[in-house]
Amino acid sequence: MGRIKSSKVAASSLLEVVVAMVLAATVFGLGTVIYVNVSQSGFSQRHFRAMLLAEQVAAETQANLSFYDQTLSFAGWTVHKKVYPYPNAADLVHLHLEVTAGSSQPLVSSHRLIRAKSYGHE
Repeated sequence: MGRIKSSKVAASSLLEVVVAMVLAATVFGLGTVIYVNVSQSGFSQRHFRAMLLAEQVAAETQANLSFYDQTLSFAGWTVHKKVYPYPNAADLVHLHLEVTAGSSQPLVSSHRLIRAKSYGHE
C-alpha cells in the first residue's frame, strides 16, 4: 500500500479571525450610517408632492387671475394661499403659498411675484 503524504497547511489564529470580524463589522456599521443619512437628507416623496401641488396652485392662480386669499383642500393636502399687493408696483402681487398634510407643520412655503392685470384682494 502507498503512503499518504501529509503536509501542513498554514492556518489563521483565533486573534486574526477576531480582528477580521471587527473590521468587517466596523465597515458594515459605517456603511449603514452613511446610507441612513443620505436617505434622510434628500427630498422625500411627500415633500416633492407638496412642491408640485404648490406649483400647480400658483399656475392656476396666475392663469385664472384669482388673486385672493384662499384655503384649498386636495385629498389630504391643504394649501393656504395669501395674496398681498406689492409695494410701489400696481401690476405686481406677492403670492404666498403654504402646503400642509393634515395638521402638521408646512411642508412647503413658497413666495412669488406675479404680474397681475387686475387685483381683487378679499
